[in-house]
Amino acid sequence: MNKIDSYIGFSLKNGTAVIGLDKIEVCRKRIYLILYSQELKENSLKKLTKYAQQRNCPMMVYDLSFLNRGCKAIGLCDANLANAAINVYKG
Repeated sequence: MNKIDSYIGFSLKNGTAVIGLDKIEVCRKRIYLILYSQELKENSLKKLTKYAQQRNCPMMVYDLSFLNRGCKAIGLCDANLANAAINVYKG
């Protein structure tokens, strides 16, 4: 388990994670980072990209299979965890 997995876990426990494309699109909280799986279909990726561009939210491809929930997209609403995940991802 790496650091980004831990950050996602913290966000899930804090209740600051939004799981799934539909919930991301209707979320009232500000989303600071969207992580999505390679398995996300083209149409869903277009919707997610459009949402991210409108909200000026960064997106990253990430393997979400460790969640065991079958989700292909997750939004992080905690600015500190999102920034930490971005820093780790960029290396």
